[in-house]
Amino acid sequence: MKIINFEKKKWSLIIFIFIAGIVFEYSYHVIVGGDAFSTIFPEMIFFGLVILAVIFWSFNKLKAQQLQLQNYSLSLEKMVEERTKQLKESEERMRGLVETSTDAIISANDSGKIILWNKAAEKIFDYKEEEIIDKPLTVIMPREYVEAHLKGFKRYLEKGKPRVIGKTVELEGLRKDGSKFPIELSLSSLKTNTGHVFTAVIRDITQKKSSEERLKKYANKLEHSNMLKELFTDIMRHDLQNPVTVIKGISGVLMLEDVPPTMKEALERINNNAKKLERMIDNASIYAKLDSMEKLEFENIDLNRVVKEVITSFKPFLEEKNMKISFKSDGAKSVMAHPVIEDALTNLISNAVKYGPPDSEIIVEIIDKGGEWWIAVKDRGDGVPDEHKETIFNRFERLGKKGVKGTGLGLAIVKRIADLHGGRVWVEDNIIEQRDERGGRIKKKQGSVFYFAIPKLESEVQTVSD
Repeated sequence: MKIINFEKKKWSLIIFIFIAGIVFEYSYHVIVGGDAFSTIFPEMIFFGLVILAVIFWSFNKLKAQQLQLQNYSLSLEKMVEERTKQLKESEERMRGLVETSTDAIISANDSGKIILWNKAAEKIFDYKEEEIIDKPLTVIMPREYVEAHLKGFKRYLEKGKPRVIGKTVELEGLRKDGSKFPIELSLSSLKTNTGHVFTAVIRDITQKKSSEERLKKYANKLEHSNMLKELFTDIMRHDLQNPVTVIKGISGVLMLEDVPPTMKEALERINNNAKKLERMIDNASIYAKLDSMEKLEFENIDLNRVVKEVITSFKPFLEEKNMKISFKSDGAKSVMAHPVIEDALTNLISNAVKYGPPDSEIIVEIIDKGGEWWIAVKDRGDGVPDEHKETIFNRFERLGKKGVKGTGLGLAIVKRIADLHGGRVWVEDNIIEQRDERGGRIKKKQGSVFYFAIPKLESEVQTVSD
């Protein structure tokens, strides 16, 4: 903007206007009034001073306006410069993002010509930027996609109806060497004053597809493996169980006959091993079935009743070792559970009987723990070392004890049943109080306490909290 500089011409104008005013005043008096110069001189001076005052006021006002215009011009220039700098920085940042992206970013105009091609696009498609700019998009498409692309492109420009824009789709791309590869494409459109700009973000998903294919093969293999496992479980449950039952039955009958002692002893070993094999088959079948389940169908079950029934079933085994079981519980203890929970309690009490010394007592309790019922089975056996307290619930995990019966699946079955009920299982040392030689009380580790926790019914949880 050009600003007129009045300052340089101010005094010339003032002198000129002052002289012109005096001449005008003198001429007027001489011509009109005929007054002498001495008579009109004071008036001329006064008139000239008035003119000077007006001139000074006018020039000062013009000077202030000129200064204001200069400041405004400088402010405007600074604003334009700052905005230009911001736009340049924004453009550089955007360009940096585009160039450092690991995905190909490609833009095309409404003629289908490529106008933007970043470094990732060069790497994925093998075309340099100078090779591909102004080339049609169809250059990087397999032939079978070209016709559909052109039709869709034309339809969008004419009717504005998108099918792929705004979505992420999986297609195929075409490299410079003519090889095809799978891509994931996200397409967007922007309308500008000069037309449409289409931008595609393209990702090479060759590795992803390869992983999916491997995963699919693994899933098929796993499905086949599960089928074999189910077949093996059926064979155990039926084809192996039947001859074991026959062996157990025949050996049991022969033991009742009048046979020599050595033969009777052999028959007892056969019968005992047949029973052991029968338990192994039962446990393996139960675990295989539970392992393949994701969830169980629950029903309302009274824990007191289940525990009492399990304890009753162990009566013959308890009598063999002169052991007893004390059950501590009061009132109904209802839970939503599957009847298979009985197998978990059977395994826990079975272990307490097997590992407990003769003439000892097993204590079973149902403890109220707020949102859970804890079933505790306390024995007087050798206990479980701290380093095995977690691993003992894994499949086939045993402590290597001599004379231990079973397969190592019992506690794994208990844990699986607890998991399917949203519960948990763990083991702690059984701490008992004894009197020392002086009659004082001392605490001592003797045996283990196995806990099986199962969530309460919601109504019971609310009642307790209230």
